[in-house]
Amino acid sequence: MRRLTLALPLALAACGGGSDKPAPPPSQSPSAAVADAGSLCHGMPPFVALVRTEAVSTCAMGETQPGHMSGTVAYVTRDAPNAVISFYKAKAEQAGIPIDVTEPSANGIMLLARDDKGRSLMAHAASRRAGGSDVTVNWGHDK
Repeated sequence: MRRLTLALPLALAACGGGSDKPAPPPSQSPSAAVADAGSLCHGMPPFVALVRTEAVSTCAMGETQPGHMSGTVAYVTRDAPNAVISFYKAKAEQAGIPIDVTEPSANGIMLLARDDKGRSLMAHAASRRAGGSDVTVNWGHDK
């Protein structure tokens, strides 16, 4: 929990308040064009993927404690915040990671999930003024 508590303010700060750049029209299904995050940011765990990515602005990862990897990826998608969070909720459930919290934030929606095996997933999707979402995903897992 401490890792999530420390990562949350940083992740929310990274989300920003949106962009004036027009986004492509929203898609009908966010899972229809999922990019394999490993192809964009090698070494991410299987439970982390990107939803219909328009642009990746941040991709960082590393060993944050002996035996524990953590990372952050920030990107823009044409999908709405609710669709993005639904996608990550399904990813967490598929991986067997219980959902702790799904709630609105100041400018979007957030999901927190973690398990007792050292896996964690925090996703925040903020509405862009021109449509779509700014997305930040923080993740962690034991090696």
